[in-house]
Amino acid sequence: QLIALCITFSWTSFAIAADSFPPLNGPPPQTFRELWQGYDPTTEPLDMQVIHEWHANGITTQLLTYHIGTFKGRPSRMGAYYAFPHAAEGKIPAILQMHGGGQRAQRQTVETAAANGYACIAINWGAKPMADQQPGDPGTDWGAVDATQDGHNSHYGSVEPDAKTLDAVPSPRNSNWFLITVAARRALTLLEQRPEVDRDRLGVEGHSMGGVLTVMTAGTDRRVKAAVPSCGGSAAAQHALRQRPGSACRPSNQSPLYMNAIDDLNAIREIRCPILYLGPHNDFNGMVDQLFMNWKEMPSDSIHFSISPHLNHRHVSESAFAGRYFFDCVLKGKG
Repeated sequence: QLIALCITFSWTSFAIAADSFPPLNGPPPQTFRELWQGYDPTTEPLDMQVIHEWHANGITTQLLTYHIGTFKGRPSRMGAYYAFPHAAEGKIPAILQMHGGGQRAQRQTVETAAANGYACIAINWGAKPMADQQPGDPGTDWGAVDATQDGHNSHYGSVEPDAKTLDAVPSPRNSNWFLITVAARRALTLLEQRPEVDRDRLGVEGHSMGGVLTVMTAGTDRRVKAAVPSCGGSAAAQHALRQRPGSACRPSNQSPLYMNAIDDLNAIREIRCPILYLGPHNDFNGMVDQLFMNWKEMPSDSIHFSISPHLNHRHVSESAFAGRYFFDCVLKGKG
């Protein structure tokens, strides 16, 4: 009887586990603010699990996973690298780093940040195996949904339903960008709960698709106090820009629902923290014409740009250095 009781209790607990985003009871969110209204990334337990840990050169590095949320009754977990310096006096600032398209979280990224006095987490949103994952090690597992390029690449530009989306009707909650931004906000929760981190000094950075995610995270979460998007986050070209003679802007093929609730212009309109954009003049992904037109709508009173001449999707070394120095100025009070 005792065994039967335990089995019944375990099954009941699983069955009533609440989804992070309950099933729709009416129309889906129609705007960016409606999409994020009521979501609290600090509510659910993180259940952080350290898979491997290293100590070298005054730095602790961990390969870990944490709970993103429960979607359609199944948990989703994010793999990540995390590092921090041992000898810091008092609490230190922290950075959330998001890799670009086709890439994966890098141990070197977090260890470099730690060597410069930051705690840093690099989330592995694309779910490719990280370099230090051994066979059988847990990593990113999106569960019942899929926000990866390898398994669900269509939904960086779509809100339509399919077997891997959250909703069964057209909905911005079906977008990969939405799911990854949820994971990023959960990573900010992990950072602010670390004993070595000053929760009032959190920054976010990312390159290319990670740049888009940087803008989306900064636009949805006031805990971000400094943002450095690189080669992404300029948002779609507005109609006036696409109509210019000779315009090289991409056509806008997304639905009105996507444009009203997902396109990064919506996040741009919400960003109030200091922000620095890193981008080359000839970048295919973060076109400077779009950048300068769209960022005029950003309410932050501390907006900065470092534009490398001639290059495409990369920077001169001076511009790359500007990102770290910007964090030093804003999060450490230097300069």
